[in-house]
Amino acid sequence: RAVEAFGALPELRDNYHYHILGDGVERSQIEEKIHLYGLENQITLHGETANPYGYIKAADLLLIPSVSEAAPMVIGEAVCLGTPVLSTKTSSAEEMIVQPGYGWVCENSVDGLTGSLRELLAHPEKLAEKKAALRLVSLNNDDAAARFHRLIES
Repeated sequence: RAVEAFGALPELRDNYHYHILGDGVERSQIEEKIHLYGLENQITLHGETANPYGYIKAADLLLIPSVSEAAPMVIGEAVCLGTPVLSTKTSSAEEMIVQPGYGWVCENSVDGLTGSLRELLAHPEKLAEKKAALRLVSLNNDDAAARFHRLIES
């Protein structure tokens, strides 16, 4: 679905390069869609990656275009690395991304992805502002314990 969304944004092709990490049964379908939309210069399939953290840290945005997702650990990993997240609306996306201010959630559809990507790619200052804000986020055990104690004491 992400490839389709990017395919619907020909006017913004110079504004992004999408890196897909991992492998799976859908790889050949993704390769076909990349070719269909002519996105060979905008999308790179890296396959299985032993250490994805360098890619995540270097990225302006982590895109999670899932149809369904519970509570992916990659959200916390991205936040720890200072990378904002755009996810489709799934069972935990609002509480894990929007409420703490880690990024954005869009409708769970190709149109939802396309609209949100169009907005963020056309206004890179929004990504830069969110990335700067995430540099100030502290996620460590001491902070988590303090927040937990405040919850049970109130």
